[in-house]
This record gives sequence, structure tokens and C-alpha cells, in this order.
Amino acid sequence: RSIFDNSPEMIVLLDAHGTLLEFNGKAAECAGRPWGPFLGQRFTDLPFWSGEAKEQLERLLSRITAGDLVSPYEILGRDVSLGVGTCGDGRAL
Repeated sequence: RSIFDNSPEMIVLLDAHGTLLEFNGKAAECAGRPWGPFLGQRFTDLPFWSGEAKEQLERLLSRITAGDLVSPYEILGRDVSLGVGTCGDGRAL
């Protein structure tokens, strides 16, 4: 639990349908707003994602729910920014 809570990386926990179950402090910091109101919503429906990022996330979630193995590299993508914003420290979100 400590690793999840104190990770310097943004971590979100989704169920098999892509519903946001939990997030760590770095995710809240990077979003610049509380994520609490978004718990229980589909991750791809959150207002943080641009059209292209949302489409990429939808494809990845579809592959994962179909049982495909998806590496962490694929989840991050080649362009980590995905055009959705930046953390408070200037790093891409």
C-alpha cells in the first residue's frame, strides 16, 4: 500500500470495464484537481483526455478486457504526453 500511495509516478486502478476504482496522490497532483468525484466513472470518460488519447486508451482497454497481454510500454505509449496536459512540475500527463 505504501508503494502505491508514495510512488513518484501516477498510478490509477481500474476494474475490468475501465472504471476508476482508486488513484494515488501523484495522480491527483498531476490532474491538478481532486479525482474523488470521478471514482466509479469510466477512465476514458474523464475530462482529462483529448480525442486521440481517449481513442488510444479505449483501444488498450478493449485489448486488455479481451485477454490480450499489454506491456507497460504500450500503456504509456511512445508519446507519454498524449496531449492531455502537464503535472504541476511541468512533466507531461
